[in-house]
Amino acid sequence: MNTPVDGQRLGATAASFTTRLRHPGFLDILASEWLKYRRTRIPWVAAGPAVLVFIFFALLGTLGPGAWGRLDPAGPWHWMLVVLYNWWPLLWTSFGTAILAAMAVNQETRSGAWRALRVHPVSPARLYLGKAAALALWNLLSALLFVALVLATGIVGAGTPVPWRVIFEGAGLVWVSSLPVLVLELWIASIGGYALAIATGGVGLVVGAILAAGPRWLYMPWSWSLRLLSPVVGVAPNGIPMKPGDPLWNPHVIPVGIALSLVVALIAAFAGALWFSRREVR
Repeated sequence: MNTPVDGQRLGATAASFTTRLRHPGFLDILASEWLKYRRTRIPWVAAGPAVLVFIFFALLGTLGPGAWGRLDPAGPWHWMLVVLYNWWPLLWTSFGTAILAAMAVNQETRSGAWRALRVHPVSPARLYLGKAAALALWNLLSALLFVALVLATGIVGAGTPVPWRVIFEGAGLVWVSSLPVLVLELWIASIGGYALAIATGGVGLVVGAILAAGPRWLYMPWSWSLRLLSPVVGVAPNGIPMKPGDPLWNPHVIPVGIALSLVVALIAAFAGALWFSRREVR
């Protein structure tokens, strides 16, 4: 038979348990978003950059034996990285992030999850930030898959030594510099839907590629990936290998670009969360 003290303890325990259920932590929200997207087409979108590697490897196969060494006097690895590390940030930072964000928003819209926020004690702002963090993780997974395939195909076709620093530093820069675009695209998709996000990605691709080689690259997040990779890989934003003395070799843009990317990503995430929270209240 329960005593009054035991009843109070049981009641307190149940209340505490209920409180935890009603107010999930940010990691709980992040885990939920991650698991939810595993059952959608988002993993296929994240694997998209890997298609570039397969296309590259298939085209090389049509050129016959020794094609890797004939195409670039600087070495087969140099030619491979110049091609892949130019097309990857160009396409992924513009269209890849837009599709990723648009699909995430479209998934919620079709399932009615936005309306469900009204009947659950979950902060809309925290849910929005959890969604942005989950997409950032999918973005990271995409970059890691790309690197793994670059290494696998490069070792088979180009041999050794492997330019480890260029491969991993370049991939890290693409991931970091694509974060602000990904968060901005999430906000844009939440406002205007799939079409607006994709259209923004198309405009960003063109304008970003044009501004990336000039001093105004700082003002265009879609330019940052291309500009930061230039001094690492040795390729200009237009895809042409750079010559010694080219001003694009300046490595001082790298810390500036990283700082800009992180600051803008955080500002865009919290501003989008604030907007989303107010929209849900209405």
